[in-house]
Amino acid sequence: MFTMQPSTIPILINRMYEMYEVKDDEYWLSRALTCYLPKEKVKPLVLRACMNRGLAPGMILVLYTTARTPERWNVEPLKVKEWNEVITKSLAINNKPCWSEGCREARCHPSDACTSRIIAIAMDPISGARIQAIFALTANRTDDSVAALKQLLNDPDNWIRETARDAIGDAYCHKTNKDPGRRLRPADFDPALQTRT
Repeated sequence: MFTMQPSTIPILINRMYEMYEVKDDEYWLSRALTCYLPKEKVKPLVLRACMNRGLAPGMILVLYTTARTPERWNVEPLKVKEWNEVITKSLAINNKPCWSEGCREARCHPSDACTSRIIAIAMDPISGARIQAIFALTANRTDDSVAALKQLLNDPDNWIRETARDAIGDAYCHKTNKDPGRRLRPADFDPALQTRT
């Protein structure tokens, strides 16, 4: 990182994909790619890695930071079709290290095509991405997502039950018609769940 040499970029990117197993520091890897190395060299390599391998832990921050300039602060790093491809790859059954980031970004770029995978991740007690998946389910209403959320409200894990309640309350209280994805309907859940406590 401190060498500031572009030749280190592929090494750091690869390390991000290994973090899930070796528990490296996501913060420093993201910081190295966004603050210490030239953005114009980082950006294409990060984009290629995301398209080929999905979203490694910390990769969302790197994507947005390398795409922004002082003149274009609210820029999206990927087009809708590219987001769909990256999220789908991140949520693939054999790509567990990327599930958490994939679910996190699926909340911002919802697609019905990902709903079944997000439900599977939310229901899996060892997925490591249940919380992110639960919030992603509330971001894009489908009959299947509502049924899954109702099931999660009765999960054996108290933390998951609380998260489902919080996510549902957030979706009712904070999601607007300008947000992507379909809103939960008033009839989907008990009125007591439609507020934040």
